[in-house]
Amino acid sequence: MAGFKVFNKTDQDVWITIYEPFGQQIGYGNVPKGKSHEFTAGFYAIGSRYKLLAEYPTAEPHKWTTTTHQYLTKTDYDSIHLIGDRAGGYWENP
Repeated sequence: MAGFKVFNKTDQDVWITIYEPFGQQIGYGNVPKGKSHEFTAGFYAIGSRYKLLAEYPTAEPHKWTTTTHQYLTKTDYDSIHLIGDRAGGYWENP
């Protein structure tokens, strides 16, 4: 199944939300610090552009959010890393 594997390399748990090309939410969930999660539920189209949103802390109010837009290129999952700490985070392709 296609999708995204998010590696949380921050020192905090983060909430991840993935949006399809037309803006509908397609996947979401908590990713604990130092862990990864495969977002593969739903329909992911190879070659389409998805928005990934990370929020810390996992409950509102959030102290920071960061987004990236990624094209899905693989038939199993594309990997992406979230780097940061309590002050802020950013996305990094491995």
